[in-house]
Amino acid sequence: METTQPNQPLHGNIDQALAGIMRDIKAISKDRESGKDGGPKFKYRGIDDVFNELHDLMAQHGVVVRGVAALREMTERTTSNGKSVLHHVVKMAYTFCHESGTKSEPAEYFGECAENGDKGLGKAQAYAYKVCLLQTFLIPTEGDNDPDANSATEWGNQRQMQRQERRENREPRQDRPRQNQTAQQPQREPPPEDPIRILAKRIRSHLLAAQSKADLALMADHPDVKSDMQKVLDADKRLHAWLVGEIDAHAVKLPAQ
Repeated sequence: METTQPNQPLHGNIDQALAGIMRDIKAISKDRESGKDGGPKFKYRGIDDVFNELHDLMAQHGVVVRGVAALREMTERTTSNGKSVLHHVVKMAYTFCHESGTKSEPAEYFGECAENGDKGLGKAQAYAYKVCLLQTFLIPTEGDNDPDANSATEWGNQRQMQRQERRENREPRQDRPRQNQTAQQPQREPPPEDPIRILAKRIRSHLLAAQSKADLALMADHPDVKSDMQKVLDADKRLHAWLVGEIDAHAVKLPAQ
């Protein structure tokens, strides 16, 4: 009768297992393209591409990865078009563990993401994990070198070329048709101001010209001023209340004699 023997580890420790994965891994081509939201365009390898390539290899060599969030920050920033966006930054500590019981030292990687939804933290963690796997196993790519290093420069040059093209195609200032010709549109005269408001403003200017509380009290008790105040009160009680409030506020600010 045959007995089934348990599967024996291919390696004796985590270092041998990581080296074995590095020997067996194949290149991951950059088949994905960014720039769908108007940003810089370049090809890249997604986190799913890395997972699909490493899953069977890590299971075969008896390796698992454990991640712990060591730091998380979230700040609100303003984009170039004036919109508000949440910027997520995480620092993850990853430990490679082998089925023999040995494990590597924790390695810290950062990930960041600009996202207003509920997936911002997950995207930042996924980016940190992808960078950890790519750098640990030195996963090769196919084609040209990684354009991440100069994507910002290329995007800036592209925008500069677009601005230059717009300037060249712009009509000379003297040849542009003038819009909103004032001669074609009759100018409207401003409506006449309410006489009661004119009177209230005149009272306020007289009273606020006082240099002291005493002068203010004398001027407010003047027969002409009192008569004008009564006219405003009879015509518009709300306007009268505003005028009294303005005078009271001014009186508080006057220096004491």
